[in-house]
Amino acid sequence: MVFAVAVLTMLLLGSVAMAADGGHEKKWFTGNDEKAKKAIQNGCVVDKKDEDITSLRCGNENVAKQAGLTPDVQTFALPVVKVSSENIRAADIYADILLNATPVWNIGVTGKGIPIAVLDTGVAEHPELKGRILKGRNFVDPKNPKNTFDGYGHGTWVTSIALGKGVNPYAKGISKGKVMPAKVLSDEGFGTFSDIPRAINWSVRNGARIIIMSIGSSAVYSDDCGADFPELTAAVANARKKGVLVFSAAGNEGAAGTSAPGCVPGIITIGSIGWDYTHSWFSGEGSSVDLVGFGEGIIGAVPTGTCPMCDPTGYAAYYGTSGSTPEIAGFVALMLDANSRLSVEQIETNLYRAAVDLGPEGKDILYGWGLPDAYKAVQLSKKKNMHMMNDRSDMDR
Repeated sequence: MVFAVAVLTMLLLGSVAMAADGGHEKKWFTGNDEKAKKAIQNGCVVDKKDEDITSLRCGNENVAKQAGLTPDVQTFALPVVKVSSENIRAADIYADILLNATPVWNIGVTGKGIPIAVLDTGVAEHPELKGRILKGRNFVDPKNPKNTFDGYGHGTWVTSIALGKGVNPYAKGISKGKVMPAKVLSDEGFGTFSDIPRAINWSVRNGARIIIMSIGSSAVYSDDCGADFPELTAAVANARKKGVLVFSAAGNEGAAGTSAPGCVPGIITIGSIGWDYTHSWFSGEGSSVDLVGFGEGIIGAVPTGTCPMCDPTGYAAYYGTSGSTPEIAGFVALMLDANSRLSVEQIETNLYRAAVDLGPEGKDILYGWGLPDAYKAVQLSKKKNMHMMNDRSDMDR
């Protein structure tokens, strides 16, 4: 593939083996108190516990498996490629045009105030996000639950793509929503899988309408992975029941598959395309991919200090499904602004109906249903007599 921009830096995020902490103790978790009790009786030790999830360390893997615990695999900020080009700014504004967001803003539909939880490395203060940061929670360090500062840069960048103010017009976000930072990754960009269902449940209880996860893990699948992550599957199902849509990046593993959590059922999983509407070489593939957005050279806000994704200008452009995901999730804020009574099923259906099919007819493993059109999605959401379509293959595109 020929790049239209110069690749300056690739942020490769180390090993993605199962999280372990010294010796041979591995991490496990469960949302079932009886399973936790059985594991503890057989030698496992509680590492962290809240009302939803118990995290444990088990020296004997067989004990954990017999108790029915879920492996607490390592999670991480998805690797991204930093790019630089004199043309990249024009390209980023081009994304708003191609997504057809500008006509939506022009009719006064902006998603103003819609609460969006971003599960990531936290969120840093930035002019693009002034007045748009709500109270969040730190799941990495329970001793400092209010500290959601982003010492890595990934969470700030992702957030700004969804709801940046446009102080720099080239970095304007899709909506005027507000972010609820859920810090599930450390300032080194790593975390544990058990904090994802914790953060989803917290987000739902605290009023989020949209949840964004531009994170990946060492678990990569070509198909549905819900059976391997029952706690996350349950958290997503509960979110949907409460009217909250959960978005995840497809990951940057290409043909290897979709990275968990994106392969869990009930999540809307987003892949990436380039400016020529073709599949990005890095974008995770598989039956879990639902939609695509532009993920090549997307400008966003980043911290100005010293961190892996920091930049002295306060802005940077990257490749990755981490960028395409908040674009499409931001659509939902616009749709809810147009019609606050939309159900999860109606939002999901309207997104799919508003998508331009880019691959083989119907849903496919590269593009899902395709690239959604923001204006069409909003117009569909305004209709009074919306109804679910039982067969998505019959959707009017």
